[in-house]
Amino acid sequence: MARLEVERVSKHFGGVYALRDVSLYCESGEIVGLIGPNGAGKTTLLNVISAALPVDEGTVKLDGQRIDGTGPRNCALMGIGRTFQNIRLFGRLSVRQNIDVAFSSALTHRKAQLKGVTVDGLLAFMNLTASQHRRARELPYGQQRRLEIARALALAPDFLLLDEPAAGMNEAESEILIGSVRAVRDQSGCGIIVIDHDLRFIMTVCERINVMHMGGMIAHGPPEAIQKDPRVVEVYIGGRGRAQSRAKRPPAEAAAAIP
Repeated sequence: MARLEVERVSKHFGGVYALRDVSLYCESGEIVGLIGPNGAGKTTLLNVISAALPVDEGTVKLDGQRIDGTGPRNCALMGIGRTFQNIRLFGRLSVRQNIDVAFSSALTHRKAQLKGVTVDGLLAFMNLTASQHRRARELPYGQQRRLEIARALALAPDFLLLDEPAAGMNEAESEILIGSVRAVRDQSGCGIIVIDHDLRFIMTVCERINVMHMGGMIAHGPPEAIQKDPRVVEVYIGGRGRAQSRAKRPPAEAAAAIP
């Protein structure tokens, strides 16, 4: 069983701490949530885990091996896949070509981990077969989100980081995404860390939830405990109506509302 562990990580920009003494862990087969108000440090934490940003203090380890500071490419080839808050597809390439890019790297660097994963299988798994020859930028928003996940899965990751996968989705699309995230875990066995402002989505799909506020971790536990935690209610859940309304905005507006 693989384990991803963040140990007392801090990250500052000038004199401002984006992360302060943050710890969390995720094991194979777990779906772990990460919630908190805008500006709490959630995306910064994913950037540190995926080595897009260096840590200032603390460590990030995958099965006991430090991966912080390795750089995003090396981190991905070591087993950390991710999606982004603002979708980062190769817009001029087809759906299939977007997946092929990652799959080709996996064939070279992670062939042993692929275990029967194919481009055709990923297209079918994320319900993208019919759209495989369309340019990525031509897809509806929900399909673009699914394509990002398919591309990340093409690297056969041990852990998948999902940054706002339900942002801009309506309730029906969010419900489909819940099933997709669970299916990713069930079929690949990878651990998943997911950020989202849609609390119904997070509370439904996650086994454990970590709550951030002002760069620190203020609570962690199962969904039922998090919903009753007085401090979480004070700093975040009490504003869930505003947070969820942002998550349901059209994609362009939702992206503009998220720092």
